[in-house]
Amino acid sequence: MVFVMLPGRPSRIIVLGVLAVISTGTPGYRAAAQSSGNPTGDWPAERVTLRDGTSYYGLIESEDEHWLHLIQVARPRGRPMYLVIRPLERSKVLHIERLSASQRADLRRRIDQFINRAQIEAARADSILLNLAQRDGMHFRRYRGKWFVLESALDDRTTRQIVVRLEQVFTAFRQMLPPRTEPQRVLRMVVLGSMTEYRQYLRRLGLGIDQHACYLPEDNLVVAGSEFARFAAEMSRVQQRHAGIENELKELERQLSSRLAELAKQMKADGVPSEKISRSLWAERRRFEELIGGKRNELRVAARENERLFQQVAGHMLTRLYHEAFHAYLENYVFPRKLYDVPVWLNEGLAQIVECGLLDGEVLRIDAPHPRALKELKADLNGPTPLSISELLEAGHERFLSPDSSGRYYAHAWGVAYYLTFERGLLVGSALSDYVRKGDVQTVQERFEKLVGCPLDEFQRRWRQYILELK
Repeated sequence: MVFVMLPGRPSRIIVLGVLAVISTGTPGYRAAAQSSGNPTGDWPAERVTLRDGTSYYGLIESEDEHWLHLIQVARPRGRPMYLVIRPLERSKVLHIERLSASQRADLRRRIDQFINRAQIEAARADSILLNLAQRDGMHFRRYRGKWFVLESALDDRTTRQIVVRLEQVFTAFRQMLPPRTEPQRVLRMVVLGSMTEYRQYLRRLGLGIDQHACYLPEDNLVVAGSEFARFAAEMSRVQQRHAGIENELKELERQLSSRLAELAKQMKADGVPSEKISRSLWAERRRFEELIGGKRNELRVAARENERLFQQVAGHMLTRLYHEAFHAYLENYVFPRKLYDVPVWLNEGLAQIVECGLLDGEVLRIDAPHPRALKELKADLNGPTPLSISELLEAGHERFLSPDSSGRYYAHAWGVAYYLTFERGLLVGSALSDYVRKGDVQTVQERFEKLVGCPLDEFQRRWRQYILELK
C-alpha cells in the first residue's frame, strides 16, 4: 500500500566538498549511509555495497573504471525526501544490484520530477482555468475539478497554488482509500483571505466555529480561513521578482541564437578565417550559457523564497484544510453516511494521520507519527487516569468538541488509527468497510474486537506498549 502526503519545499543544491546535496530538508541536514534496509520506500533503486559493508541506494548516474557516481535517494520516515550525488571509488565497491532499463527510466523520471518540483507545480498552476463568481455578496475565483469545486477570495496566483496542492492531496486520498461511490452533490470548498472574513462567513451560516477550517456535511461544504490578506503586499513583491527573473531568463535564451548568428555574419564579412570564427562562436556561446546558468540559479532562489513565504502564510491553514478535506472525501467518495456508520474516533484519527503527512510528488507519505498527538497521548497513558479504549469507542462528537476533553480524545483517536494503519494494515482488504457498514447488530465493543481480532483488554495492552515505544 502506498501512503503518500505534503510537500514540501522547493529543491535546493548545497555543495559540501565533493558532495552535492539536493534537498527539501532543513539547512545542514546531512545524508547518512544506510547499512541495512532500503531507505527509498516504494521507489525502485539500485544498490551499491562497499567492501566495508555499507550500502547506498539510488540511481547509478555514471561510471568508469575508477569511479561510480550514484544519485543516492533517501526518504526517511517523517522527514522530507532528499538526494545526494555521491562519488564512490570502484576499488571499494564489492557488489552492485542494478535495475532493469524500464525501472531505471521510472526512477530517473521520479528524480527529475523531485528536482524540478517547483517548476512542475508552477506549470500546473499556470494551466488551471479560473472563473470569476459572486456568492453571498463576495467575489471569488472559482475552480471546477473532477473531485471538488473551489471558491477562493484570494488573488489569482495564490488560488492556483492552493488548487495544485488540493489536487495532489485528493490524488493521495485516492491512493490511500480508493473511491467506491459518487456524491449526490458537488463538494464545494471555500477559502477566505482572513480569519475575520472566515468568521463573518460562518456567522451568515449561523455558525460560530473558531478553527481555521471546518467541514459542514449538511451543505457538503469545506470552509477555510487564512492570513493571506496580512501578507498580500509581501507575497506580491516576491511573486513579481520571480516573474521578472523568469522574463530575463527567457530574454537571454532568445538572444543566444540571434547573437551567434549576428556574430558569425559580421566576422565572415570582415574576412575572419573559419577556424577563428568557430573559436569565437564557442567562446560567445559559453559566455551566454554562463549568464543563462546564473539566471537559472537566481530563478531557483526566487522559487524557494516564493515557496517559503507561501508555506509560512499558508502552512497552518493547509494543514486544517487537508484535515477537513479528508472528512469530505470520506463522506463523498468512500463511506457515505447513508450506507456506513464511521465512528467519530476513526474519522478524526485518520484525518489527523493525513494532516501531518508529506507530499512527495503525488504520493502522500503518512509514515511519521503526529508529533503533538504522540506527546499528548504518551502523557495521558502515563498519567493516573488514562482514557480507556472503550471510552474512545463510545465517544460522540461532543467529546471531540469540548475544550475540557477534546485534546485527550483527538490524541487517542490518532494513536489507535495510526496503530491499526501501520501495525495492523487497517486500510488493506475488506476489514475496514465491514467494520463501518450499517446494520451490524453487535455492540460497539464487539464490532471493534471483530476488527482487531482479539479481546479489547488484550488489544489495549498491546497498543499501549506500541505507543509508549513509538518515537
